[in-house]
Amino acid sequence: MSLVSIDQSKCIQCGECVTACLGCITEREGKIIAEADEKNCFLCGHCIAVCPVGAITHKTLNMEAFKEISQPTTIKASDFFQFLLERRSHRSFSKEKISREHLDLLVEACRHSPTGSNRQKTHLLIVQDPARIAKLAELTIDYLRHLHRLIQKKLEKLTSAGKQDSEDYRFSVEALENCGGVLRRKDMGVEPIFFGAPALMIFHSDSKRLGTPKDDCVIAAHTVT
Repeated sequence: MSLVSIDQSKCIQCGECVTACLGCITEREGKIIAEADEKNCFLCGHCIAVCPVGAITHKTLNMEAFKEISQPTTIKASDFFQFLLERRSHRSFSKEKISREHLDLLVEACRHSPTGSNRQKTHLLIVQDPARIAKLAELTIDYLRHLHRLIQKKLEKLTSAGKQDSEDYRFSVEALENCGGVLRRKDMGVEPIFFGAPALMIFHSDSKRLGTPKDDCVIAAHTVT
């Protein structure tokens, strides 16, 4: 049984779905045929999105998520550029707890972010408990102190070997300065990891899978910042 169904009474044989999905939908003897299963369907929903008459449905996808766009949103280039400028964060967060409604909206926005090869394997963990956030910040600082010591030892070895002109040495110096800067701010009483944010959104994926898991997480995070 195909995951994708085509209502032949609505289908106008335009072929848009065939072009969008060569793996699951074909045209035979003047009829559009869908043969989608777990092996060849990526669950991308392209076939549904391109159908101009709403003739296509999918058994596992939420059909209510495919809303008709009657009037495409238009944004002037100048307004879009201004929007990008206004996205800059100065890390001054409100102590007010973010509502579940707003978090759900952000999660929904992440769900629509693109993924490499349309794998859609990005996962999201949301943390709002102040004690847990503080613990994560503490663990991060502990790791940075450990890392700082490792870099110092590495630089000592590179210096002993006379490799101060190497790329490895220059990279290690820069890493030591960056790491030390964070630790200095911490010692000055500043929380330099999450800066008092009321919620954390942690994006993660399986690094061993095909596609672009790290980039997918970065794109999803950038979507909501």
